[in-house]
Amino acid sequence: MMIINTSRVLEVSSSIRSIKNIIAELRKKDPQYLAVKNLVDSLGMNKASLLTIINSLISYQLSIPGEVYWERFSRYFSKPGASLNTSDLRKFLLETGCSRLLDQKMRRVDKILTSNIAEKLLINGLFYCDNVEALIKELSSTLNASKDSKTVVFAAKMYSYICDIAGKKTNLENIAIPVDYRNSLLALTSCIIVDCRGHSLRDCARKFSSSMYSKYVRDAWMNVCKLSGIPCLELDVFTWIFAGVAVKADFNVLETTKIFKEKYGVDLDLNVARILLECVENYVR
Repeated sequence: MMIINTSRVLEVSSSIRSIKNIIAELRKKDPQYLAVKNLVDSLGMNKASLLTIINSLISYQLSIPGEVYWERFSRYFSKPGASLNTSDLRKFLLETGCSRLLDQKMRRVDKILTSNIAEKLLINGLFYCDNVEALIKELSSTLNASKDSKTVVFAAKMYSYICDIAGKKTNLENIAIPVDYRNSLLALTSCIIVDCRGHSLRDCARKFSSSMYSKYVRDAWMNVCKLSGIPCLELDVFTWIFAGVAVKADFNVLETTKIFKEKYGVDLDLNVARILLECVENYVR
């Protein structure tokens, strides 16, 4: 059965390419970017870089939206008395109500805090800006995880915000998109992934977020990225925000563009939104 729809990949790529300037503009309006900037302003580049990477690696199975989670994280660790250690990170997750898989997350924190990555970043927070792929390789090795795993590539994306804030350009070519619920959802609503027709859209998105099926979403978006000329970690700024807004608008195209404008001050072409949400009706909601 066909899962990646090549003709739709071409159409979505063309549409995405037409809003390249909007995607670049949106980067600094991303609530997660603003959260990282607050950490840098409060703690300095070195400590903020390590905190940003650690939080990226444990920001899964959340009970609140990612935008809210990062804002709370930034506020919590910017206040006097908060420390970069396992105890305070555990306390934050408990207070935020994001304690699912808590022990697993704390094991990840311990591994990073005792790694060469932490040593390098606490001396020079911009150490990996010239080679983000080296950061991915080291995170993958330290955590015994795939280099394409969601949290590893998401950590690279969030670290690129650190570099951007410092005025350093990063090369994000050939790095996969983080395959989470939102990017899986948008792959379905845009029909670059074709599956589960007649079934629940949300259930299908969860299916394609799983390790067994995520490669299809990853490959589909990688094709879009190559054809549009936009690295996937840059495109993810747009797809992640857009999908979140679309859910809030119940996938109504006009309402999605309206909320997008209200929240981010960006005029999104109605036709782009239509193409990205064109296949919603193929699924049960």
